[in-house]
Amino acid sequence: MSLATEALITVAQAGAWLKLDAATITADTELLEALILAATKLTEDYCGRKWITQTLTETRVGNGETYLALNWWPVTDVASITMDGTALTSTEWSERLSIGRLYYASSWEAEVEASAVWDLDSEIVIVYTAGYDTDRTVVQGLVPLVVTAVKMLVAELYENREGVQSISIDGVGRTDYRVKDPIWKQLIQPLKVSVL
Repeated sequence: MSLATEALITVAQAGAWLKLDAATITADTELLEALILAATKLTEDYCGRKWITQTLTETRVGNGETYLALNWWPVTDVASITMDGTALTSTEWSERLSIGRLYYASSWEAEVEASAVWDLDSEIVIVYTAGYDTDRTVVQGLVPLVVTAVKMLVAELYENREGVQSISIDGVGRTDYRVKDPIWKQLIQPLKVSVL
């Protein structure tokens, strides 16, 4: 297994954060790669953002509204839109990438026209690009708190793989493990997308 391109940190960075020796990093490379990808996805899901630029295909159901809000930010390009299997031309829709919205019509005036709405219950397939950059190092410089959050999550997942919350041993006693507060969420809260 090799580290997925959408992973925000490297195995070496995770190993350094965990203070693992080289032999342990080598032995646990596959596990660390899986945990890095899981932690990256958790932060992306929480914030509604893609860190590393990716081409995405999103299938939506027409909402009868003037716009559709895309699930992932920052949106950098919309490659194509099909509605009920028919490709829409660029004159049939417009975008506002800064807020991740697609409008059904070619002008902003269409927002106020009742007829310029996404057909209710139609299947709309959107192919678009979202993310900050394709270069992991560049993205790390843009979202350093997210990098820290991913490292914290990897450490939490690595050190608590069993998910144990309490252990009881007859005649000896019971030990409770408190689930830690999600500090990583507090770090990246300002980046969370609010649906407009």
